[in-house]
Amino acid sequence: MATAKILLAAAVRPELASFPRKLHAKVDLLFTGMGKQAHRAAARALAAESYRLVVSSGFAAGARTGLKTGDLVAAEEVVDAVSGEVLVSRRPAVNGSVALGRFVTVPRVIAGPRGKEQAGRRWQAAAIEMETFHVARAASQAGVPWVGLRVILDPMEVSLLRGVLGFLPAVRLASRSLADGLGKFIEGGIDGSG
Repeated sequence: MATAKILLAAAVRPELASFPRKLHAKVDLLFTGMGKQAHRAAARALAAESYRLVVSSGFAAGARTGLKTGDLVAAEEVVDAVSGEVLVSRRPAVNGSVALGRFVTVPRVIAGPRGKEQAGRRWQAAAIEMETFHVARAASQAGVPWVGLRVILDPMEVSLLRGVLGFLPAVRLASRSLADGLGKFIEGGIDGSG
């Protein structure tokens, strides 16, 4: 099983637009679609092939102060905002440039600062996103460890709906930052073993 690949799941292609091509031999990319459909897509992929690890990645909103566009956040656990169920992540080997915290998976985008702040407080979350719980559930059901590694697109204090001029540069920055973080993570291995 040590030679098995990593399944790298993201909702949509722009999230992994900058992912390094040289790492494609170590991972299979899976674009799950947004929200609950991520469970079905991940479960199908896990039934078709053996993986040593599942990584739920992509963009997230900040749910606490101090996180800015381009900051990486690794999940210690994820909570489903609908059911309240919590799944615990395999703790990733990360350095000081990656924040650790809880993710909350929500059914709809929370765009405004007030909504993000309320969700963060209610769920004690660092990041808000729409797929990690669903991907983690599929991985857990398949007996495969999972990790959530996301990049902040819109900080808690900033509305996601800032308009095209502010949004596109943020997407490019977040995509590059996520690609760099995923590259270091995959090259270093989950436990430093490569």
